[in-house]
Parts: sequence; structure tokens; C-alpha cells
Amino acid sequence: MNRFPLLSRFAFTLLLPLALLTIGSWIYLRSSLPPQDARVDVAGLSAPVDVRFDRSGVPHISAATDHDVFFAMGYLHARDRLWQMEVQRRFARGTLSEVMGEATLQQDVMMRTLDLPSAAATAWPALGGPAQISLQAYADGVNAWLASEPRLPPEFTLLGVKPSRWTVIDSLAWQKVFSLQLSGNFSRELARYVASQSLTQAELAIFFEVDDEVETAGVTVAMPSASVAGLSRLGGAMERTLGTGGHFVGSNAWVVSGRHSGDGGATLANDPHLGLHLPSVWYAVVQKGDRLDTAGMSLVGLPLVVFGRNRDIAWGGTSMTADVQDLYFEQTDPAHPERYRFGEEWHQMQTRVETVQVKAEFPAGLRPPRTPVKAVVRSSRHGPVISDVLGVKTQPTALRWTALDPGDTSYDSILQLNYATNWNDFRQALSLYVTPTLNMLFADRHGNIGMQGVGRVPLRAVGKGAIPTAGWMPETEWMGFIDFDEMPREYNPSRGYIVSANNRNTREDYPHFISDDWAPPGRAARIEQLIRTQIETHGTFDVAASRAMQADRTSLPARAILPRLLGVAYPQPRQREAVALLRDWNGEMSDDSQAATLFSAWMAHLRTELFSRRLQADWLQRGDAQHLDALIGGVSQEALNSLLTVQDGTWCGRTVPPGQRSCDDVLATALEAAVKELEKLAGPDPEDWSWGRLHRAYYAHTPFSQIKATRPFFERSGPGGGSADTIDVADSSFDPATGYRQTFGATFRQIIHFGSGQDTHLLINSSGQSGHPLSRHYADMNQQFSAGQYLSVRAGTPVSPASTITLVPVNAAHPDSQSGP
Repeated sequence: MNRFPLLSRFAFTLLLPLALLTIGSWIYLRSSLPPQDARVDVAGLSAPVDVRFDRSGVPHISAATDHDVFFAMGYLHARDRLWQMEVQRRFARGTLSEVMGEATLQQDVMMRTLDLPSAAATAWPALGGPAQISLQAYADGVNAWLASEPRLPPEFTLLGVKPSRWTVIDSLAWQKVFSLQLSGNFSRELARYVASQSLTQAELAIFFEVDDEVETAGVTVAMPSASVAGLSRLGGAMERTLGTGGHFVGSNAWVVSGRHSGDGGATLANDPHLGLHLPSVWYAVVQKGDRLDTAGMSLVGLPLVVFGRNRDIAWGGTSMTADVQDLYFEQTDPAHPERYRFGEEWHQMQTRVETVQVKAEFPAGLRPPRTPVKAVVRSSRHGPVISDVLGVKTQPTALRWTALDPGDTSYDSILQLNYATNWNDFRQALSLYVTPTLNMLFADRHGNIGMQGVGRVPLRAVGKGAIPTAGWMPETEWMGFIDFDEMPREYNPSRGYIVSANNRNTREDYPHFISDDWAPPGRAARIEQLIRTQIETHGTFDVAASRAMQADRTSLPARAILPRLLGVAYPQPRQREAVALLRDWNGEMSDDSQAATLFSAWMAHLRTELFSRRLQADWLQRGDAQHLDALIGGVSQEALNSLLTVQDGTWCGRTVPPGQRSCDDVLATALEAAVKELEKLAGPDPEDWSWGRLHRAYYAHTPFSQIKATRPFFERSGPGGGSADTIDVADSSFDPATGYRQTFGATFRQIIHFGSGQDTHLLINSSGQSGHPLSRHYADMNQQFSAGQYLSVRAGTPVSPASTITLVPVNAAHPDSQSGP
């Protein structure tokens, strides 16, 4: 007899259908995984292409022609990363709001204002024939996958999106987005300008490298307070929504010559730093065509190995952080606002109307469609008026940026780099490079090493582009670009190694201005220290040394300031107990370190104590608290160390008048706040304050990390070590509820050594190869990456492939055929 008939009936009528729905959905989503082994007929190849995947999902492509390799790359990227490609394309086009709604509207309007697809279209005719052929082959490969009518990844189903055909302009526009991510110094110009309205030169120095230009810049522009506030919000919004700029965008790279190895071969190591995402923007691959023989990391959306090796050379890169963007305040005619002055003449703004479709809020199917948003986009001779994005009408501000210039041949440059065989070929290929500016490092199998700065860096007649300047003055125009032969470079230096970590790459006597936004020297100094120590201690430098270095979490700036912190007589017993954690600490930001946690919290509160009181009244009055927090948080540890050592009274002093606080007083107050914060987060026992517990790395998915119900399915997180100053870099923000959220860091690691017998090529992605959340390769490399492990990549095909795909031509293609945009 059933004692609970109502409960049984409820279970049968409600829970059983729900269970069946869950199982059915799971089966459906599993069916959208691409087949592991397949023989596929496709149009557009000249001969069959063999693709063998190793156990981590890395494809080894073997084709009769290079054209067919590029076709296969498009096919594989679409097969493994189709949703990512859809997001990238919509990001570049400014159409994310069609599927994501109001949340991405401002971002879309900004991207429509920049109009990267039009800039990409001007690059197409400047490319050589082989470059155009490779891009078209890639697009054909993407579209061949779409033509097979596969089950689409779950994001398409959940959001009701259908992908459209891929074009060569989609690839070139995504390359522009990548450039934007590494070239966001216009937000720093806005921050400098806004800060200069309320701070003295001495006070500005803690936040920016400053000189007389911040006072003059060729012109002094007086602005209404509403315009200053609007521009301040604009700079912060662009960094947050587009992921541009920021202090820590960059990379580590080093090369060590053959004279320091045991076998005469050179070594290259590289780990680019970007936002952490699942999947990452990188895709590991081995390519073999009739001439092409490369291995390394491709950028999804492009068919090439961007950083990696061929038979003869290896190459890696870091952001040069060059100032390639300038903001111009335009002077408009009060009677005719669409006219702006240049010199003694008035010119008409170019104007167009962009229509942005915006998806209704959830549940969109039960709501009436939203009225499309009309955005009026204006452009001057200098570029798009980006201040219109946030409605800052009182001071039109235009963006001049090298990536918006016509004739960008950067893609052609990287294609030719894939075929380079020596230093001269390497430099010849990179002479075509435009944007983003990079330090490109070189190693070859003969033991040679080098570094070449690449990209267009403006020559200015007035100022250095540190703050916005007067667009109506002809003397503020760019005069051209630094000649390629005058860009920074090194070849086989006597010390036998080259280090690049976004630090200054020029000597004091270098004749041209490149940047005032170099990364602090801590990472580069640590890399150089470890290379020297390895050579002096062991006599040689090997791959194992590079592996250990890429995992290194020691902060030299933290180590340097310890004597100062430990030398203060703290008044409270709780403060003295906390400081005791640092007495035997060497600055290592390991995930099991309690001292690292205390140091990080202390320095964060020290920044607040030193700067907030001075700045809050002015900045909060403008409603700009978020950008103030970003400005204060961006003060480097080196700058803090200098302030605490010099104690000149600008922000705190050694001795101060009654009623004011000394630097020691500020340190004690900040320490007290840090201890209270950690006790609230993790409890009173310092044993529970480990850095990895309170500092976690988050690998976000677009857009399902934003939805609580789907976040566990799409996002990954785990304990994180490191800091902004360590080789294993980690940039974090603080959440009072959960602690430190790392959303920025290394996105892959790669080490290449040319040996006399066997070459060594190690790499690891920060995500898996697949973008499908149900694939075993969605996040498998992420676990290895976090543990400091690597994959060994061999030339040719895997000995024991885990799966194989063969692409078979249904009709012979002509490798030189092209259709273009």
C-alpha cells in the first residue's frame, strides 16, 4: 500500500518529466560535439589533408600545399571554436547586443564608432597575393565546416543564434581587435589629463611618468567640470568594457644564445599576458605543407602560427606599450556644431548613423522587440569622435590611432615570418608590420638570438601624446613614423641573452619617443637575475631553467620594501603579530603563503590611506569613484617603495607637523585595516590566510559566466599565485565578499630549444583546445597550466594519434584562386 499517494503522484507527474528533459538535453548537447574520427568530403582543396590529433587535442596538419593547410586551419577553428569566432566577429562589428541585450550596448556603440571592419577592408588591397590567398583559404575552410550543417555548440542553441559565412574581413577585423587590446593608452591619456586638473606635478608623479608636457602639451585646454567628469568616465569605461589598456597588458619573453647552452643551440621562452577566458584566444597547432613547416600558437580567427617556430627559427613577442594613440580636443563652431576648426579653416565633421539592434531582456520571446538604437557617429580629420559614445558633447574628443590608418600590412608580415630562415629574413618580414607594436624576439638553430621592435610609432612635432591635445593646431599633427631601421633592436649581445617584459627597451640616448607607459622593471629584473644565476651557478642555461622561470612567483619589489616595513615600531600587539609573518618571507607570492596575503592586503590599504583622502573630495564630487579606485590601484609597488623610502612630504613624510600623519603612521593604519579585512574574510587565525585560498584565478566564458545558473557549467576557477610584479603574473581586483579575483595573467606558455640532436618544443594553453563545454578538451590544459606542466610538441604527426580527420576534396581547387571580401 502506498503511504504517500500525493507525493508519488507529484514525483511521477513533475519530477519524472524534469528528469527526462534533463537527460534529453544532455544527450542533445553531447550530440553537438564534433566527431573525433572522420573522413569528410569538402570543396576547395587540391588534395587530401590529414589531420591527426594528439591526446590533448592538438592537431598535426599534413597537406600537399600551404593553401590546403590554411583551409584546414579554418575548418579546425570552426570545428573547435565556432562560438568564440562568433563572439569575436560580433565584438569587432559591434553587434553583440543582438544576442546579449542591453549589457553590451555601450560596447557596441564604441565598436561602431571605431568601425574596425572598414579599417580592415582598407588593409585587404595592401596585402600581397600569398597573404590574400591564405586568408581566403581560411575563410573557405570555416565555411566548409558550416556547409556540413553540424550540430551547433550549445551557446548557439541557448541564445537562438545562427552563424553566418566567414569572410576575410572578419579575420582582419579581429586582428584589429587584438591590436586594440594591446594599444589602449588613450585611456591613460584621459586619466593623466583628469588627474592633472587637481594634482600638482609632484603629486602626479606617483601615478604617471610626468614631465613638462603635462603642463603644456603644446596647448592648455580649459574644460567645463562636466566634460572632465565625462572624459574620466569614458576612459574607465573603455578599459572595463573593451579590455583595453591597463598597466599589465603585455608578456614575458627571453632568448638565450647557444654559447650558454650545452649543445650550442639557442632557447626562446614566451608567455603572453591577456584577460583570462575559456577558451583562450590561442589554439596550438603543427602545420606541414609544401613549404610551410611550423608549430606553435595560432590566434583563433587567423590561419597562421603567430608565436612559435619553423625548421630554422623561433619567434615570440611582448607588447612594446608604445604610445600609438593620441586624443585630440576638437574646437567646434557654436553656431554650426558639426563644423570643427583646423588652423584658420572650418571643416565639416563626417557623420553617419549606426543602427544597433538590441535583444529584449529575458525572457526575450515573451517581450515585445526593442526599438533599435540609433547612434550618430562623427569623425574629424584625426579620427572617430569617441567622446560621443558617452554623450560628452561639450568637448568633442577624437582618436588618432595607427590601426585605423589604411594599408595595414601586419598580416602579410606574420605570414612571411612563418617562412623566415634567418635574422635577415626575420627583419625583412617584420618591416611590413604595423600594429600592435611589439618586441619580437628571435632564436635560430645556429645559436643566434635577437630582438626587433616592430610596428608604427608616431613622430610628433609637439609633445609626446601624454594627454589630449588641441586638434585645431596644425603643429600637433603627426609628422610620420619612426623608421624601421631606427626601431630598438639587438642581435647577439655580448651578455648572451635578451629579456623583454614590457619594460623600457631603449637606452637614455635613444633619439625618439616611444612611450611613458612602460611596465615597472620588476619582472624584467627578476628574469635577468634568474638567467644570470643559472649561468653563473651551472655554467649553462637549459630548458629546465626556463620552465622554472615561467612558474616563478617571487616579487622583487616586495622583497625590496621588507626592511622598511619591518623597521617600524607598530603600536598595537595585533599589528606586531601580523608583521611577524613577514620576517622570514622572501617575497614569494606562492598560493600557500600567508605572508603573501598579508602583504597584498597591506599594500592595497596603504594605497587607499595615502591617496584617497587627498583625491576623494574632488573625484567623488564628479561622481567618479570607480575611476579613482582604478587610478589608485594602478600605483606600482616600485612607486610605493620610493615614496616610503624618500618620505619627502608629498604624500607622507618622515617628520610632520602636529595633526598630520607620518609615513610610519600611515603604514600602521593600513596594516590595521588589512588585518581586520583578512580576519573578516578568513577568520582570526593567520594559518587560514593562504594566498591561494583568498586569491583565485577566474577563467570566464562569454556570456554565460554572467549568469549564475550557467556559470558552473561554463566557467572554471582555482587557487592562484603570483602578483603584478612576478614572472608568473597575476593582476587581481578585490571583492569584499570573496577576496581577490585574478582575471588577467599568462594565456599560454611556450619554450623552444634548438638542440644539436633533438629539438625541444614545449607549450601549454591556459584553456583546452575546444570551446565546447562538454568536450574533454574544454579545460584539460587549464589544470596542467596551473600546475606548471607542458606538452611536448614534435615535428610531423603524432606517433599514436588519439583521433584522425581526413579532408577529401570533392573537386580540385586552384591554390591561387581568390575571391576577396
